[in-house]
Amino acid sequence: MKYSVKQGRKLINWNKRLNQLEKDIKKLTKSKFLRKSERLQKLAGEWVTCACGNQCDVIPRYSKDLANHFKGEPKDSALSDLGLKFHVDIEEINIRVYNDESAKQVKKAIKEAKETLNKIELRSAILIIKESNKSFKAWSKNI
Repeated sequence: MKYSVKQGRKLINWNKRLNQLEKDIKKLTKSKFLRKSERLQKLAGEWVTCACGNQCDVIPRYSKDLANHFKGEPKDSALSDLGLKFHVDIEEINIRVYNDESAKQVKKAIKEAKETLNKIELRSAILIIKESNKSFKAWSKNI
């Protein structure tokens, strides 16, 4: 089960959302595009709804806010860093639009967010396999 769903939130297909955002660059007015991308930035800024939150719930996470960590943040520092980078990538899309940069520059920022999303999915797959191996070893000891 996805962590975000287990927390009572709707699953977000980040690949689909980023692909749509890329298509919307030329279709929407600047203000409509910014409203849409700012909503994505808000979602990317919460551990439950960010790209990390849309990964499997077996990935170890902090269960409450602590001094240096937040509820839902992955305990794996590499995955946590990627999640923070993803939020910054989404923010960068908005900055480029605010600054009236070219569609090419906005697409470049979207591409960067997609690349970070791919890294999150790969790192998550590794962590899921590690957690599965731990469960299997614990289970096999009881046989």
